[in-house]
Amino acid sequence: MENSVKWIGREAFWGCDRLTSLKLSACLERVEENAFGEIPWYVALWQERRKKGKLLRRKNDFIQFGTSFYEYVGFDGAVAIPEGGTYLSEGAFRWSRSSVSAWGGRKTESCAEINSLVIPSWCKCLGKGLFRSMEHLNAVTFLEGCEIIESECFADCISLREVKFPGTLRRIESKAFQNCDKLNYAELPSDCAVAVSAFEERVRVIRE
Repeated sequence: MENSVKWIGREAFWGCDRLTSLKLSACLERVEENAFGEIPWYVALWQERRKKGKLLRRKNDFIQFGTSFYEYVGFDGAVAIPEGGTYLSEGAFRWSRSSVSAWGGRKTESCAEINSLVIPSWCKCLGKGLFRSMEHLNAVTFLEGCEIIESECFADCISLREVKFPGTLRRIESKAFQNCDKLNYAELPSDCAVAVSAFEERVRVIRE
């Protein structure tokens, strides 16, 4: 792949069942969800990273292509997404529940046990359903920089109690915090637009 390539779209290589080798551009800035599907090359990469990560108990470990963070493969309850990125794939935390994986018929725990998140300044927009159904997540801290939280981003995070929103936040879309039953209040910037269904009705929205 030429180094001029900076973007790989959603499901770009989906269905390439015989693809066992792939040389990517070093200049990648954005690799979207399921860009590699379950092609042999990526499955082998994922399994190797998980194996090494479990042995070394790596924390905050992501499969990263260029400056695009594609998928979390670490082993830690408290996750601080590293600085220096340009894009966080909507599938970065897809193993949000402990479930049998099609990739080897075993349980995957990489995201199921995450209990806290720190969102770095470069994450300007958090994609649809990015952290959905992270059942043990109870605290989220935003560093200044995030501007948009898209729909269903934190939906069904049933243990979420505390979110420290940034002053840079400009929009929260519909159902972003749907079924976050333990979240009681949200302190938001005065000029942040909030969809009617962004939070459960009982959540108290406080404007700074």
